[in-house]
Amino acid sequence: YHKNFGISEEEYKRMLTLLKSGTTLQPGASVEIAVRRSAEGEISLMTTAGDIPLNMVSVSANGKTAETSYGTLMRGPDINQQNASSPTGRWSGPRWENEGTSGSKAWKAQFALGRRDDFGDGVIYYNVTHQRGAVPERIQLFIVFPLQ
Repeated sequence: YHKNFGISEEEYKRMLTLLKSGTTLQPGASVEIAVRRSAEGEISLMTTAGDIPLNMVSVSANGKTAETSYGTLMRGPDINQQNASSPTGRWSGPRWENEGTSGSKAWKAQFALGRRDDFGDGVIYYNVTHQRGAVPERIQLFIVFPLQ
């Protein structure tokens, strides 16, 4: 277990139990994501479905910040997941993260772009925890896509 997983230690233990029973990651849905680069070099993600949390996430031209609907994320330590038997496989890439409050709601977010080592495909990772009333809500996406 590590706090950067974005889940509680109890949730992590439950996930391990499920994995030992043969549970694996499965596709949840197909979503089209358009990637646009502005004249200034900013990269923006736009989804065909506007309610997908990645819609309008953007990375600054200098790579130091990522803008999300929850706030500005700052460049953090790179992802370097090297456990080949993990559900995501081995992958690495840049990560942006931050936490704060928006009005009276607390939030914590991580966004990463990467490449899976064993498959050569691209990865978009987005993990947000925000407080909605007494119960925190988590949005966690791991999107795999072919690189050309």
